[in-house]
This record gives sequence, structure tokens and C-alpha cells, in this order.
Amino acid sequence: MTKNKVIAILILSLISLSGCATVYNPATERKEFHFFDTKDEIELGNHLAGEVEHKYSLYHNSRSSLRIDAIGQKLAKVCDRQDMPYEFKVVDSDELNAFTIVGGKVYITRAIIDFCSSDDELAGILAHEIGHNVARHQVKALEAQLGFGLLSSLIFSDGKKQNAVRIVNTVYNLINLGYSRGDEFLADRLAVEYTYKAGYDPKAFIGFFEKLKRKKGELLGYLAFLNSHPPFSQRIEAIRKEIDLLGKEK
Repeated sequence: MTKNKVIAILILSLISLSGCATVYNPATERKEFHFFDTKDEIELGNHLAGEVEHKYSLYHNSRSSLRIDAIGQKLAKVCDRQDMPYEFKVVDSDELNAFTIVGGKVYITRAIIDFCSSDDELAGILAHEIGHNVARHQVKALEAQLGFGLLSSLIFSDGKKQNAVRIVNTVYNLINLGYSRGDEFLADRLAVEYTYKAGYDPKAFIGFFEKLKRKKGELLGYLAFLNSHPPFSQRIEAIRKEIDLLGKEK
């Protein structure tokens, strides 16, 4: 047996053992190869949530928490991924920030809640983060940066401490540095779709960005989740086009 055949057999064996599969992702509208199934992704999210919530203190205000969860759950019911539970929590921070981690866990800061003028604006932000989960942007990035072996060590054997720290640090980098521009535009597109389906006004998402654009100089340094994103003007234009498409589909 040749060396190449041996390698091929080993690869196929690993794929079989890990439960990898090619599935259609309605968010990206193409078939994708995944190392982890939904159960594994949820378990990884549970591992990471404890670390994230230790670093970012939660905001224990029942009114804000109930408000965010109510908006988020309405959006989750209409999103393209119904195979996992979604959680929405408020972080006690003065930064204008919102982020997600794998497994359907979405976080939004107290400051951005105060900054928004309506539930419609908040819905756009939460729907954007749901979009990242639906498209599996973070788990793809983790697989690409860390590899299957390191991630599976945390899921399947509780992982060594150094592996867990490395994974968590990579998640923090994704939170702070963001995703690719293509990923961000896709999450915006999904946000328009999900807010509309959930009964919120997707135009409020434009209002949110226009407000940020007007205050950009004043707020520079507090726009944690926006610093590496595409320019406001490009995002606003793309969102307008998506809303126009919604009108044509009626």
C-alpha cells in the first residue's frame, strides 16, 4: 500500500470518527463541511461561556435582561438555525459592544442598550449576532486558527488547561477584532431578514448606524465591536439594498 493511500485512509477514518458532515447552510446558501455537529458546538459554547462571563461581568438588572431576552427570543424563532437554544445576556460595560460565542450565546453591553432609542434598533444588533451563529462564523474561524484536534480536546476530554486558555484567548481576539468583511455583510443581511420576520422595523438598523456615524469622533474608542468592521457608509448602503429587496418580495 502506498504512502498516499495510507494517509487517505487515516484522513477518512478521522472524519468518520469525528462525525464530520457536509450540510447545506441556508445562511450562506451553500453546502459546507463541518468538523463539529450542533451538539459539540453547544458543548464548546458552554465551556467558553464560563470564561467569557468571568472576564465580562454580567449586568444584573432584571428589566434590561428580560427586555433583551424577549427581543432575542423573538428573533431566534425566525432565524435559519433552529437546532440549538439561544441565550441573550447583558454585560456590565461602558463600551458600545455586542458579540456572540459559539452555541447560540449572545452578549450585549449595558452601554449599547442605553445608546439605542428603541427595541427595533436593539433587534438589529441582536439579529446581526444571531446571523454570525447561524452562519457558523466563529466556529469556522476557531477551526481554521486552532485546528480540529485542539478544539476536540476541550469538548471530548475536558482539555488541558493550556489548550483551554489558548481557545479562550482566540475567542477574545475574534470578539475584539471581528470577522472578515464578507462575514459582517452577511450578518447584516441576515439581520435585515430576521428583524423583518420577527415584526421589527429593519430600517431602525440604518438609524442605529447613522447615529453612530454622526457621533463617531466623540465615541471613538468606545466602539469596540465596530472598530474593525466595514465603514458605516458601506454597511448602510448594503442594508438599504436588502430592505429594498424585501419590498420587492412582498
